[in-house]
Amino acid sequence: MIRDYEQYDIDEIVRIYTLEYKAMPAEIEALKSASKILVYDDNGIQGFIHLAMSGSYCYVEMGAAANELIRPVGLKLWEEAKKLFIEKSINFIQVFHVKDNLNWQELFNEIGFKYWYSVYRFSYEGDKFNEPNIHAVKYEDKYYQDKIRLESEAFSVVRRENDIKPYNWYLGAS
Repeated sequence: MIRDYEQYDIDEIVRIYTLEYKAMPAEIEALKSASKILVYDDNGIQGFIHLAMSGSYCYVEMGAAANELIRPVGLKLWEEAKKLFIEKSINFIQVFHVKDNLNWQELFNEIGFKYWYSVYRFSYEGDKFNEPNIHAVKYEDKYYQDKIRLESEAFSVVRRENDIKPYNWYLGAS
């Protein structure tokens, strides 16, 4: 049975979400405060689809309790979500899934998605860094030349790599 999630489901949804993906704390909090999650419940949650809709755009995340459930549960959840896409006039859908899991790739290929790009994320779990000894200063016009010089230096590498002359336009400015 597919149903809207209840608040008491959220711990199980998070458990499934993190089975193959090490989520950042902010991602877990976003999932916990989501307004639209559908769950496939068959003697316990076997999968979910999180829909973050805004205007005509929807960001989709899915999870399944086991690899062998990705396709059957995922397709059923997708069919239910499609009804909401039509109702809300969604015309742009972005999907997130674990890139290395071929079951997810096959599911989204079957649904009709085309690969666009992937994201690799890293997290640091080492010792805490020392606080920098920096203090903020309100901008004043007297800082303009330093701002322009630093900006030009910062982008000079990109300009050089793309052969955009002058590479450091500040040095050549009159």
